[in-house]
Amino acid sequence: MTDADPKVRAHTAQNPLTTLDGHRLLANDRQAIWPSTPAAVLRVLAEDPHPEVKSQAQARLR
Repeated sequence: MTDADPKVRAHTAQNPLTTLDGHRLLANDRQAIWPSTPAAVLRVLAEDPHPEVKSQAQARLR
């Protein structure tokens, strides 16, 4: 999740072993946005207390 290559970070988001906290971290990574983030993950992130995570997830759900 901290690799310099945005493609590596994007693929980390698709890894089923990535934790919810990891997804929250990646949600703030503007270079690793992945269009196929599951809607279930986006719904959880849309309720996150962190305003940036919440707003990005809500925008993706629209």
